[in-house]
Amino acid sequence: MENQIALGALGRRRAEKAGRIIQLKRESKKQIKALQTEIRNLDAVIRDMSEGEIDPELIPARRRFPKQSEDRGALTRVIYDVLRPLPNGEAVSARRFVDEFMGRKGLDPEVDRDFRNNLVNVCLNQLRAMSLRGVIEKIGRGQGVLWRLPKIAIEETVD
Repeated sequence: MENQIALGALGRRRAEKAGRIIQLKRESKKQIKALQTEIRNLDAVIRDMSEGEIDPELIPARRRFPKQSEDRGALTRVIYDVLRPLPNGEAVSARRFVDEFMGRKGLDPEVDRDFRNNLVNVCLNQLRAMSLRGVIEKIGRGQGVLWRLPKIAIEETVD
């Protein structure tokens, strides 16, 4: 294949369009039809340029979760709101923070499982950053990791 760079760019563009379709399924059928037409056109170009060697259907969709400026800090607030009332240093999992966050947004964690799984990753990144700053503690490793307020912060709030 001669056009490796162009094919790579077309594949990324197709993945972005397919990811946008996933995002828009709840929003607008009209926009979905337009994106599906664009994907069909991209698929045709990819097949022609690759001389049939690349199957565009195998290119996975790339999802994007745009940051909403009005929700800036919302996850951090939820983390603190869940941790503060816990008795004497009790630790909780990232999933509990995510379930609380989704509940506040009116989403059902059991129905929106893909969104919840992605949000758990976002939450874990936020929790790691907070633990590096020393505002929360990480307990354990791997799948069973739990999070709590540091003992110093707990003692200060009791006084």
